[in-house]
Amino acid sequence: MSALEILREKIISGEFAYKTAREIARLSGVTGRAERESVFSMLSLLEGEGEVVRDEKNRYTSPERMGLVRGVLRGNERGFAFLTREDGCDLFI
Repeated sequence: MSALEILREKIISGEFAYKTAREIARLSGVTGRAERESVFSMLSLLEGEGEVVRDEKNRYTSPERMGLVRGVLRGNERGFAFLTREDGCDLFI
């Protein structure tokens, strides 16, 4: 398992849920600046992919823990849209 997958799994499982980037690096045993920057980079990548999110206090967690849903927003020319979710339950926007 790669470091990125381990990090994702620990956030989703709750072990690193609601921790800041610095706290996650510390809990991972990272001490050096380059290693810390690598953890920050992986967190940024996971956030960009929608795998993790940050709350108002910059703590990382899974979208599900915050009650968020993931999907693709599809609009049309008449001014309404649907959020097409992975589980097949579309939401009208």
